[in-house]
Amino acid sequence: FWLKPPESFCVSRPRAQLPQPSDAMGDFDQNFTHPDDAFQEADVSAGHIVHIRVQQRNGRKNWTIVEGLPAKMLGYPVNFEKILKALKKSFKTNGAIQGSTEGSSVIQLQGDFRRETRDWMVANGLAEEKGVVVHGT
Repeated sequence: FWLKPPESFCVSRPRAQLPQPSDAMGDFDQNFTHPDDAFQEADVSAGHIVHIRVQQRNGRKNWTIVEGLPAKMLGYPVNFEKILKALKKSFKTNGAIQGSTEGSSVIQLQGDFRRETRDWMVANGLAEEKGVVVHGT
């Protein structure tokens, strides 16, 4: 479901600790899921949908709120600070990270950057276009 994120957004590990492919398995390429397994597609459709919405602060001030990014991608923990720093630099704004109960974090950006944030996440491989929901008009 998720595209491969850039390595700069994952917490780095030394190369010696990365899992190496086993030569003993050779060309063993078998799918172990049952073809009638209903939960296989349910995980993709029900999980890890990124929601982007705007919240009114005071007067004409807005927050753009990004939630639903998973805490791990491809087995690596996601570095939300690096994602926030890249978003702030791209949109020339300020932002913050708020904790969430599900384990993932909520990213807040000052201003209304809903569509720009969606395009940025799709372009950088953090989410597929069909996995991002932009709320509001």
